[in-house]
Amino acid sequence: MPHLIARICNPMAMGAALLLSLPLRYPHVPWPMAGLAALFLMLIPWGALIVMRRRGVVDDEHVTRREQRKPVFIAALCSIVAGFALLWALRAPAIVLAESGAILAGLCVLVLLSLRWKVSVHACTAAFVACRAAGFIPVAGVQLAVCFVVLVAWSRLKPQEHSVDQVLAGTAVGAAASLLPILAG
Repeated sequence: MPHLIARICNPMAMGAALLLSLPLRYPHVPWPMAGLAALFLMLIPWGALIVMRRRGVVDDEHVTRREQRKPVFIAALCSIVAGFALLWALRAPAIVLAESGAILAGLCVLVLLSLRWKVSVHACTAAFVACRAAGFIPVAGVQLAVCFVVLVAWSRLKPQEHSVDQVLAGTAVGAAASLLPILAG
């Protein structure tokens, strides 16, 4: 069961869902802009990960070996920076740029931490998504968000993919990054 949850709640899928929900959360955001953000910030890095997995660069889609994360992070950073630049050049709405910038900032912190430690990217993304979406869920949004983060954290702890500290660190990075669009707005 934890492996199924981790697979369903993989970071790229969670992030893509959040970005694609931008027009629902902010009606002035055009759907194509949300799609472009999801493409560069999540889908292209996800595709790169799949290619790396098939070529044997990484052992699995969760990149459980910390030393294998470097090429994945480089591909993600390149795609996200290119996507952010394109969104900026196309004069994307401020919230699209703010949420994209927060994702980039969170990834930069994860990259730095991962030089020495295997921080949970699942927990980071779950916390980011939950915090960004909680206010838009009319009934019990915060409670559902907390349950979601706990479920994803459990899915990484139960099979011993991460320690409690690694999951808490990922959760803290995601929650902190989720505040950036609020502070920018």
